[in-house]
Amino acid sequence: MRIRGNSRLWIRNSLVVAISAWLLWSLFHKEFWSAWREVHGGWILFALLVTLTTLAVRALKWHLLLVAKDPPCARRESVRALLGGYALASVTPGRVGDLSRCMFVAEGRRGQTLLFTFVDKTFDLWAVLGYAALSLFLFVPHIYALAAAAAWLGLIPFFAASRRWARKPPSGASRLGRFRVFWKTLTGIPAGRFGSWALCAGALDLLTLFFLLRAFHPTTFNVALATYPWLVIAGALPLSIGGVGPREGLSVLLLPFFSISRTVAINVSLVFFGFTALLPALFGALWLLIHPPSFDPRMWKNLRNPFKPPRPVENREAQVAPQAEV
Repeated sequence: MRIRGNSRLWIRNSLVVAISAWLLWSLFHKEFWSAWREVHGGWILFALLVTLTTLAVRALKWHLLLVAKDPPCARRESVRALLGGYALASVTPGRVGDLSRCMFVAEGRRGQTLLFTFVDKTFDLWAVLGYAALSLFLFVPHIYALAAAAAWLGLIPFFAASRRWARKPPSGASRLGRFRVFWKTLTGIPAGRFGSWALCAGALDLLTLFFLLRAFHPTTFNVALATYPWLVIAGALPLSIGGVGPREGLSVLLLPFFSISRTVAINVSLVFFGFTALLPALFGALWLLIHPPSFDPRMWKNLRNPFKPPRPVENREAQVAPQAEV
């Protein structure tokens, strides 16, 4: 088993090195920089404005999610947590650093913040899958695309029907019990509202990609729709830092189908990563540098099991009563 695990690790690392080497070669190739000679700055500016709007929408969605169940959370604290997560996500494989938002909130809220981070990522994943199903209409026969869209829409009644199951008492510390606590939190918030916020944020990211494509090459909106969800999924694979490499490799495979050169595909993919990931990460890094968070050495105790349900009040009173009698 150890030999098999070592071989998988060796194959993954070799793949990452190969993609990184190819990407570096592309960066220093003269054709890569020649694509910038005819770039249209107006479209770049539009993409930047839409990126800032997207960041504001995501910050509002995250803040509303934090205050949906928990006690009131300051907007400043929620925005710092979101931007801090962006900062760590840009330097971790598969953007797993985004789960560190709980590190930038006050003590006593970190466990629940980690739980709500999973909830927020679940809505984002649902939105990306929806755009992926929509993009299939441009690639495969419509019967298969309709099946994918029906499967995505079928998640909505399944989500509503699962609320009754989630409200059952969790079965101890088992994995099923922990998942039930997570699902209870997920189904206990206004799913329609936050699902709409996630779709809106995804639509703005899609618009950013379209503007970047227009900056480098005259194209249609269908090209952005056909590639956006798959670039996001490729960037979330835990293969490289920040998703750099798999996302660019996939863009080189997809965009030439729409008469877009490989050099333009790499440029668009890198600038899209810079706008949607590195720019908010830079904001977060600067904020944390000016106002660094204070960490308690015991903070990890609150993060051991964020899915643990709170102890009922009557149980605590029953435990205190015998001590008072003694």
